[in-house]
Amino acid sequence: MERIIIAKDGTSFLVREPKISDVNSFMEMFNKVVNEPGIGLNRSKKVTLKEEKEWLKSSIVKIKKNEEIMLLIEKDGKIVGNSTLERRSMCTKEAHTATFGITLAKEVRNKGLGQRIIPILIKLARKRMKGLEIIELEVFSRNKPAYHVYEKMGFRKVAVIPNKAKEKRNYVDSIVMQKYLKKI
Repeated sequence: MERIIIAKDGTSFLVREPKISDVNSFMEMFNKVVNEPGIGLNRSKKVTLKEEKEWLKSSIVKIKKNEEIMLLIEKDGKIVGNSTLERRSMCTKEAHTATFGITLAKEVRNKGLGQRIIPILIKLARKRMKGLEIIELEVFSRNKPAYHVYEKMGFRKVAVIPNKAKEKRNYVDSIVMQKYLKKI
């Protein structure tokens, strides 16, 4: 799956699924954003090439099994973002749900990329993940731009987890949001 999306400012980006050869560019992008306060990444330390390679290999296996969808956002041959939808285990009573996440490099935020990629992910999920009914995400309470994008895309707040994360000395609440793909 490859396609071009156009940002609000007219910039074009390539959206595609990952390959193992993306590992260096992926690591570079992730390590640039990992310590930015308030953006919602749960990890607090940079990743090593070995860690990133293991993670990417694992994700590619899940993609092949239709347990995960991952889309990379690329500009001029560099990864500037990624978005994932990972289904909960089919062996659980939560198999009708998937978790959503998106990471964007600072230089491409506020360009409408989230609003463009979420419908693509949902369309792929409907096609590849039979029986999927609910998409769930968590967003840090102080990440207001992301929260508003999710609301625009049909996600609704269902819970607040107080003090879920700690950045330096500050606690941050996590807002749980869900989008129903069918009426329940």
